[in-house]
Amino acid sequence: MFEKIKQKGFQVMPLHHAEAILKHDMYTAVDELEKVLFDIRIPVEELAPKRS
Repeated sequence: MFEKIKQKGFQVMPLHHAEAILKHDMYTAVDELEKVLFDIRIPVEELAPKRS
């Protein structure tokens, strides 16, 4: 589950029963989440702390 985004560098850590729930009850949500996260781009400027 979430193999594409793991290969891209995301760290995925499902807690408790989240993985089972997503796999069996909300499997379409997994595809949607992975697509959104795979396509996300965050400019490096937004990751650095702002200096006054």
